[in-house]
Amino acid sequence: MLKPTELAAHFCSNRGKTTSKAAIGLVMNYAVERDERLSNR
Repeated sequence: MLKPTELAAHFCSNRGKTTSKAAIGLVMNYAVERDERLSNR
C-alpha cells in the first residue's frame, strides 16, 4: 500500500486525468469513512 504522500505525489503528477480524479475521490471517501469509524469508538 502506498503512503498518503506517495499517493498525493502520484495524483499531482497525473493531474487532469479522469482516473486520477476518481482515485482521489476514492481516497477522500476512504479517509472520511476511516475518520468516522475512529470517532465512533
